[in-house]
Amino acid sequence: MLYQKKVYDMIIATKKSKKIINPKKSKKFIKPKKSDIAIVRVGPAIVDYLPIDAITEIVARVGATSAADLFRCKLTCKILHEIVEEKKVLQHAAIKGLYYCTWSNKEKAQSYFDRCRNCNNPDALYQLGMEQYFSQFKAIEGMKNLEKAMTQKHKEATYAIGLISMCSSDNKYKNKGVELLLNLMNTIKGEGIIELRQKLRDLMHELRWRIFKNEDTNEVSSLMVPPTITCTLGALHEIESGWAKEYYYDENVEDNVVCEACKCRREVDFFHDLLRTILVPLDE
Repeated sequence: MLYQKKVYDMIIATKKSKKIINPKKSKKFIKPKKSDIAIVRVGPAIVDYLPIDAITEIVARVGATSAADLFRCKLTCKILHEIVEEKKVLQHAAIKGLYYCTWSNKEKAQSYFDRCRNCNNPDALYQLGMEQYFSQFKAIEGMKNLEKAMTQKHKEATYAIGLISMCSSDNKYKNKGVELLLNLMNTIKGEGIIELRQKLRDLMHELRWRIFKNEDTNEVSSLMVPPTITCTLGALHEIESGWAKEYYYDENVEDNVVCEACKCRREVDFFHDLLRTILVPLDE
């Protein structure tokens, strides 16, 4: 069924006068009442011809790029309304910005975020894990969610775990962080690392975390202690590579740093600089 009102070239049949009015030819167009509008029957929708698996795959790809488009799909028909709630769709759905949206839509956004998280959506697990670790005094739960996201090859989660682990006083975790970061940097190269820095910076701007100085209740303060990852030729390597902190987000600067220790230390320095500029101590 399709209801159409003010559409030119459409013939409208009225119940009262039984007269056919063509809006294009008539000098005076009288807007019909709801009860007078004729019902135009159309053929079956395209979703009636496609296999459910194919439709689910299409909707999942749409949802992975835009949450707004996914919501529009949900409003089109009953079939798509049900498919949008499928685990395969929610597991890969885009959630950027929804978890920290305006108060007017907060309940709906939170409900959508929770459904995605329950379906092991890696983006949802990553955002929840970061907030738990840095602002809810739940370092263990936060790290578990980050690791769940990392098992799904989530690059941002891998990057965050690598940075956090390298700032640990435990050599076991520190070595784990070095290994994670080096593997990641060797995989995605220079531009990929710049993108990860930008995404981490943007997420921290959204969260507006606060650092609590009580080490008994929060792990965050320990991250500010510089790790013992050093290179005896670090100063020379920095001069030879021509790299400086001003190039954290500059895609036009070629990354010539070869030393693995210098690479890891550079990312930790970036992390510390970000914490100092974004996070606000509670007592200030």
